[in-house]
Amino acid sequence: MVQINKLIHKAIRLIRKNNINDLWNIIIYKLIKKNYYIHKNRKHTKWAIVSYVEQPFYYKKDLQFMMGHQTRREALEMGNILESLGYNYVIENYESKPRFLNKKFDLIFGHEPNFIQYANNNPKAIKIIYSAGTYFVQRNNSIKNRTDFYNSKHGTNIKYLRLIEPHNGFDIADKIFQIGNPVTIETFPQHLRQKIKLINQSSNFIGKCDIDEKIKNSQNNEFVWMGSVGSILKGLDLVLDYFLTRPDLRLSIIGKIDDDVYEYYKDSIEKAAHIKYYGFVDVNTDYFKNIITNASFIIFPSATEGCPGAVISLMQNGLIPIVSKICSFPEVEEMGYVIKAISQDGIEDSVEWAISLPEKDRYNMQRKAYEYSTNKWSINTFKHDFREGIIDIINKTSH
Repeated sequence: MVQINKLIHKAIRLIRKNNINDLWNIIIYKLIKKNYYIHKNRKHTKWAIVSYVEQPFYYKKDLQFMMGHQTRREALEMGNILESLGYNYVIENYESKPRFLNKKFDLIFGHEPNFIQYANNNPKAIKIIYSAGTYFVQRNNSIKNRTDFYNSKHGTNIKYLRLIEPHNGFDIADKIFQIGNPVTIETFPQHLRQKIKLINQSSNFIGKCDIDEKIKNSQNNEFVWMGSVGSILKGLDLVLDYFLTRPDLRLSIIGKIDDDVYEYYKDSIEKAAHIKYYGFVDVNTDYFKNIITNASFIIFPSATEGCPGAVISLMQNGLIPIVSKICSFPEVEEMGYVIKAISQDGIEDSVEWAISLPEKDRYNMQRKAYEYSTNKWSINTFKHDFREGIIDIINKTSH
């Protein structure tokens, strides 16, 4: 019933905007439960299969949906770039049952597990695997270590979440397009590193931050943690355990806390006047801006992510990044702080650094974080990196 109501609301919005064709596409998509999208140009003879996300090609006129995550706009740009390079393409959900294994493809791109099946079926094709995190061995170890620590400390029995099945996708790929940073590359085995091309992701924040106004309103004791699934992996437990002992500080939690973790902390959060839990919030709304009006710092001790979108969106709103090494970037210490250890002591040291910052230094770092992130992570930089990477591998494999 909830899904039907959502579909009705989308239909009403599209009818009001006279987008009848888009409404028809969505109805077909929902009723047939398509997990793929096909683009064909009669002038093109080459075909690409993209194992990624197909929904954006049906909802591209729905701004609310498209701004829900940066990958949605990026998926459309992938299609546009492939089209401009002379490819017809199929975008298929990377987790769905593959439907096109009998078709010949000239280029294979995307996530496992489907990437691997298509690559094996098309040995002569150009094969580019798309990685959005650390190498799966490091990731799985981090998930287990962080979860074991949490369970031991709190007497709980939370299961491991988001483990990745070991695979050979990186080995069979000609190239690895990697969202992340140089530290992310270091988590890969040595023999794979020369295959990696770093891709700067975009941001789902498309608004404009008045950085002067932001600096004027910011307070040195206000922090934000923002993330989605994987609360323990992203260090929220460590942040909460520390901030619950510091009523002189302020913490805003944006994004859904995992159910098991929330159940444990619920009463403590509700009793703590200095900690506010907001759940998911659209970063392109006034509500979001109001939440972070007085905040100066992002605190994000993630164990696996390479500069995640949440950190980027908050930097583009004038917040100073306090992040773990794994989700930092080379210039981070010019405008922020690297958490020395994903531990209680690491959180304490980083917070003490933040609240001890001279006002002038804090203002300068806020401005630099805003300017740096706005220039580095945008849909235009993503398009440039993706297009450059595709052209480079095409040229190298054509000789």
